[in-house]
Amino acid sequence: MATGHLDRPVAFALDGYHLTLYSAALDAGLNSRVMTDIDGEQRPRGMGYDLGADEAGARTYLPFVLRTD
Repeated sequence: MATGHLDRPVAFALDGYHLTLYSAALDAGLNSRVMTDIDGEQRPRGMGYDLGADEAGARTYLPFVLRTD
């Protein structure tokens, strides 16, 4: 649930608008009825709305496979 307080870094990309994979702003926003982000991409994507102008892309988690020969 969004509280308006982040206890971790927002972690913007170098352009200052886009969020990185480890940003505390991911899924931390509220529904503001804004349906597209700064890039014209649909909001929300993922579990909830991201804070700021950018709605980060879908986050995909792949399995880690350890191979021993």
